[in-house]
Amino acid sequence: MRELMSGANLVVLPARTTDGLWWEVETAAKIVRPAKILFLLPYERERYDAFRLKAEQYLPCRLPDYLTGKKKITAGSIRGILLCR
Repeated sequence: MRELMSGANLVVLPARTTDGLWWEVETAAKIVRPAKILFLLPYERERYDAFRLKAEQYLPCRLPDYLTGKKKITAGSIRGILLCR
């Protein structure tokens, strides 16, 4: 997995709350620039806030607050796409 991440132009991670995800986030944060990490977010506000707080333990960047007042556009279970900068 590390070899694949290190050679990737973009690392796409579906935001879940499994131990495996947190290993992937931690590994990606060590191997690639934050701008190459993209999260697919299936969460409503409360679950996103919990995800954001945990993810920030591994990432060198602060993730944005949940956007309110915007028109919601979903694609299946995906509610948002987040790129760490």
